Amino acid sequence: MTTVSPTTSGSSTTASQTASDAYTDNYQMFLTLLTTQLQNQDPLEPMDSSEFTQQLADFTAVEQAIATNSNLETLIALSQGTMAADSISYVGKDVTADTDEAALKDGEATWNYALDADATEVKFTVADENGKVVYEETIGATEEGSHTFSWDGETTSGTTLTEGAYTLTVAATDSSGNAVDADLTVTGTVTAVDLTGSIPIFIVDGLEIPMTSIVTVSEPEAQSV
Repeated sequence: MTTVSPTTSGSSTTASQTASDAYTDNYQMFLTLLTTQLQNQDPLEPMDSSEFTQQLADFTAVEQAIATNSNLETLIALSQGTMAADSISYVGKDVTADTDEAALKDGEATWNYALDADATEVKFTVADENGKVVYEETIGATEEGSHTFSWDGETTSGTTLTEGAYTLTVAATDSSGNAVDADLTVTGTVTAVDLTGSIPIFIVDGLEIPMTSIVTVSEPEAQSV
């Protein structure tokens, strides 16, 4: 069953609305004071209006700034709404994400890794959620390009671990002993979307993956009957 977490409603009063209300109160007070002073000034010695003119100009500038902030908040809200609507369409799709974390499920965890050059040795190190190394494996010559590494959930000593999130580190070297870069990704099916934050979070095989980490999206492969 797929689920989509609802967005949480923020405060009904935005920062720009609060600023606008404060501005309105201050502006009305300013106009009241200005009107009162003009009505009670000495006709033979009229007051200098330059100060009030400057204050009026300042109030106008503040009003324009508040209006600009309000418009920006509206644009951001519309953008987030569009992103949320788009993210819901990912449910049920297969995605590949930039991450070194994979889920151990049904006795297997699988990572994709891409080598930037040919390697003479590649070492895989798996760690649990606490950073403790639970498994290590080293293989020989591996060509440049994309590969997969699967782990059955057993430690180096043969103990079977519980399901959960595990992290993979890949250390590869070439024939000269120089390090070869390895990019890690994980592929899985989106089962839910968390929209409570500013960026949608996809739930993929129990892992939380930000929408910004997704690199490919595809329809799931049809299962044979």
